[in-house]
Amino acid sequence: MVRRKFARYVLLPAAVSTASVANAEDACLGIKPRHANEANAPRPISADDLIRLRDFGAPVSVFAPRERPFSVSPDGTRAALVLFRAAPSINAICVAVVVVPLFGVEGALLVDTSVLVGPRAFSDRYARRVRSQFPPGFAGSHVPQWSPDGAWLAFLKRDIGTSILWRARADGSRSEALTDATGDVMEFTWSSDGRSIIYASQRSPEAEQGEIDAEGRQGFLYDERVDPSDGPTPQIPTPPPQRFAIDTLTGEHRDATPEQVEALVEWNGEGRRRRSALIAASNRGDVAEIVSDPQFALAPTGLSVRRDRTGEELDCADERCNELVGVWWLDDDVLFVRREGWGQSQLAMYRWTPGGARPVRLFVTDDLLFGCEAMGRELLCAREASNSPRRLVLLEPASGRMRDAFDPNPETASWRFGGVQRLYWRSELGAESFGDLVLPPGHEPGTRVPLIVVGYRSRGFLRGGTGDEYPIQPFAARGYGVLVYDRPSIPERLIGARSFTEVNRRNRQGFVDRRYVHGALASGVQRLIDEGIADPRRIGLTGFSDGASTARWALIHSDLFAAASITSCCDSAVGTMALGGFRLAERWRSYGYPGLTDGQPEFWQPLSFELNLDSMRTPLLIQAASNEYLLAVPAVAARARTECAGRDVRVSRRRARQMAACASPRDLYAQSRLVRLLATRGTSQSYHRSGNV
Repeated sequence: MVRRKFARYVLLPAAVSTASVANAEDACLGIKPRHANEANAPRPISADDLIRLRDFGAPVSVFAPRERPFSVSPDGTRAALVLFRAAPSINAICVAVVVVPLFGVEGALLVDTSVLVGPRAFSDRYARRVRSQFPPGFAGSHVPQWSPDGAWLAFLKRDIGTSILWRARADGSRSEALTDATGDVMEFTWSSDGRSIIYASQRSPEAEQGEIDAEGRQGFLYDERVDPSDGPTPQIPTPPPQRFAIDTLTGEHRDATPEQVEALVEWNGEGRRRRSALIAASNRGDVAEIVSDPQFALAPTGLSVRRDRTGEELDCADERCNELVGVWWLDDDVLFVRREGWGQSQLAMYRWTPGGARPVRLFVTDDLLFGCEAMGRELLCAREASNSPRRLVLLEPASGRMRDAFDPNPETASWRFGGVQRLYWRSELGAESFGDLVLPPGHEPGTRVPLIVVGYRSRGFLRGGTGDEYPIQPFAARGYGVLVYDRPSIPERLIGARSFTEVNRRNRQGFVDRRYVHGALASGVQRLIDEGIADPRRIGLTGFSDGASTARWALIHSDLFAAASITSCCDSAVGTMALGGFRLAERWRSYGYPGLTDGQPEFWQPLSFELNLDSMRTPLLIQAASNEYLLAVPAVAARARTECAGRDVRVSRRRARQMAACASPRDLYAQSRLVRLLATRGTSQSYHRSGNV
């Protein structure tokens, strides 16, 4: 069936009026990197500097992304990526599809630009469409795909919650939309001859929305479809995907043939794995793959090679062939990267001849390397260091030497960074722990500083901790020390679980993981106090997602902290078992949590603010997303019922629909509120902000 022909037009977000187009264009002029003026004197780093950093690829949350944040042209001379940069003046995100020459002196070329406006622009899938899939709320990252002849790039462009398929000439001469806003494109691939682009999309849910509206006229049934934190309306179920093919010469859309559907499934199933760091094929067709025991949920990873000609499988039995995060071929040998060192704080690259001797370590680094692709005798990788934002580098495996292929943020050369020290310690429970201490520029040894604790990963660029909520270097520029702790590895007690449900059930018995993480955090802070670095009267604690859970536990079980700011809250019988809806409550019950009417206050005692208000002394700021702030209400209501002189709790309801990782650029300025809270120096003064709930 012929659907339509694509039109060549400029797509403007619906939230941008015609009168504001010029403002949007002006605000996005800085999306293209410009060489820094080396004559400029180093200057302090502000929160605005961090907000305006240019990013590409998925955010680093718990571990490095496994899929490559770029694609390489068929001839191996260019890379393509999608560059993002915030524009706070218009509360938007500027986006550019960029072609990077990997050799020679030519600069990066912008082949398409756009502006994303509104909360829906930042999440990978608009939550109301796929709430049943529990989206994490991180910004979507879609890597451009090269046509087989290298002349075109296909990519997705976001239009207020809808992903539209576009293509652009790789020389920047032309850009055009291939689909419209009636369908949300999920996946796509080029045909082998370049004559078609096959894609899968979800239709707009007008029919489902009509059914919900009709039900609403009689009153909604409160059942598993309802998520109270997202409102009283039942969630719209995810529409099934439809698959089509576009003729790139005529623009005609037709239903995809079975062969084209198979190609799309292959590309986005096995093909997705082959674009990741988990599997690699040699020129001979041999396959090296990172594997794990499927019988266990948290099984360590290993290395396996399958010979193409004979079908022989060779497993690497050496102890160095575990904790792998990336694999490639170099001639007839396998290159792999693994986590190792104290607390698995480092990445090391090894070379192994399948069936031969032990793997040989080539180099080790504290930097974060990921998304690598073999380029002859080199690897093209994304790289981050503690004081270096993400960039593309060409890596020589034999020596570990790296050279920049593309630096999207040359302005950082003029930033004045605080000194960074990598720290290692053993927690009170025996866990190998590490973190990075950032001290104010010009800090004099022997002088105690107020300390802000940020978590819960300290790998790569030290921007704002997990979720990029708390601006590390700007804190340091204002005279604070910042301890960025890395969450220790999973306790041994949880390793043998055969499912994630079993992992959580084991963890519920004494909350072993929460105690494990708190032990590492408390030991690291105490070390800085004992060494005369941190002022014990002025220590602030922050937390996002799992880091917020760590912070809440710390506020209940220790008195180390003078002030705290978290972005999600709270654990309680009502909040956990009722305000998340039936579906989420059923999940918690499968983990062994008691139901709402089961009582058992002793279960909630280690977790719940409202059951510990008499012992809590720390002023607390809760900056919650609009679909999470209700979870804090039981704690705030309990505080209002008690006489808690000097115990201040404030909730700031943010407009973002998801957690802070997809907040708008203006929301990111909320990072500086902790500085004002800590300015009370841990006293009992109230912290007040207009508009607090």
